[in-house]
Amino acid sequence: MKFSKNLQGKWSCSIKILANIISEIGIKVSKIKGFRPNQQTLSTTFSSRSCLKQDVVYDYFIMDEASQVDVATGALALSCAENVIIVGDTKQLPNVVTEKDREKAEAVFSRFQVHEGYHYTKSFLQSVLDVMPDVTQTLLREHYRCHPKIVNFCNQKFYRGELIITSAVKYRNI
Repeated sequence: MKFSKNLQGKWSCSIKILANIISEIGIKVSKIKGFRPNQQTLSTTFSSRSCLKQDVVYDYFIMDEASQVDVATGALALSCAENVIIVGDTKQLPNVVTEKDREKAEAVFSRFQVHEGYHYTKSFLQSVLDVMPDVTQTLLREHYRCHPKIVNFCNQKFYRGELIITSAVKYRNI
């Protein structure tokens, strides 16, 4: 990995988490053609296109929190990769679009008859699901970041009780 030493620990941890996510959805990291664990570039979706020379293409692009990425930014990020893994949750907060921008965009979409799946006012994740409804999806069921009482509310309200709450040990003495 190529980045400053003070960020190395944080990003190394992120790479391990992403490898675990990839593994959980049924892909063995060692089996991914072109995946080289010591040759990653970490970037935001906003800068992924500009952080490499123009003739460089990523083997894999992993987009995390794709429900918070807009369609235009997500599409530009994908333009520099041969393969993609999209991670996100449609039940979480989407990208934020002001009402004024939404109205302007809807007028353009209507005028040019843009398919709803390509409306940039949607999240990139929702757009992918609209355009490719048969795409493989996997629910990452284990939840470990939130107090059990909070996540249990969300689990019952939005996930039909499908989440496995593993944060109970962390918050046992609170």
